[in-house]
Amino acid sequence: MINRFRCAKIFARCSGLRIRTWTVAAIVVAAVAFAGYQFFRMSRPLPEDAGPAAPELAPMDVAESFRRVDGVFERNQTISQVLSDHGLGGDLVQQIISCAQPVYNLAMVRAGYPFRLRFDSTEQFYDFEYPIDSDRYLLVCRDDAGSLLSEIRDFPFEIRVEEVSAAINSSLFLAIGEIGEKDQLAWHLEDIFSSDIDFFIDLRKGDVFKAIVEKKYLDGEFSGYGAVLAASLFYPLIRLVL
Repeated sequence: MINRFRCAKIFARCSGLRIRTWTVAAIVVAAVAFAGYQFFRMSRPLPEDAGPAAPELAPMDVAESFRRVDGVFERNQTISQVLSDHGLGGDLVQQIISCAQPVYNLAMVRAGYPFRLRFDSTEQFYDFEYPIDSDRYLLVCRDDAGSLLSEIRDFPFEIRVEEVSAAINSSLFLAIGEIGEKDQLAWHLEDIFSSDIDFFIDLRKGDVFKAIVEKKYLDGEFSGYGAVLAASLFYPLIRLVL
């Protein structure tokens, strides 16, 4: 649609004709209708964040009788080393690794990712948590009988639907950052509009984007984006009639 408007502008200049009032009104009406249609265009859900940022474990209330240890895996550090460094014996370490194996291979832990250990009032191992990705975490814990069990759980996110909008002065990424949003949202908006817009050529100062997006919160703190429910890009009317 941008190329069509540009062609109309070039034709008007070459012909030397002035745009009459009723013509301007017709173009304005068409532009508003187009913008309205684009705003309600539905989008696919956001892909998982492929960036290097590690997910965080959810804050939790810990009873006074429990001792909690929060740490981060260092480069080339293994699960065996971490558990041993925090006082777990070799047999228990292997039991934890074996218990987790059916649902997650702990040999795949990544540097920079956090972990959490808890010990009961007698300083015995109680549970271990490790985030697999931005949505799920591994839990290895003791049941009421004292046996180990493992499962993958979803983080208890609160999903809020919010509207995000900003004027673009130089680039979409800078506009996103200026309103306090993350680059992840800019990447996904570019992906949504990539078949219609060349973001290096077509954007102009003053263009405005709007999006209705799901935001994920964990214990009240922003944790990431969910699905973009609707998105639009508005062009100032001056670009259409001059």
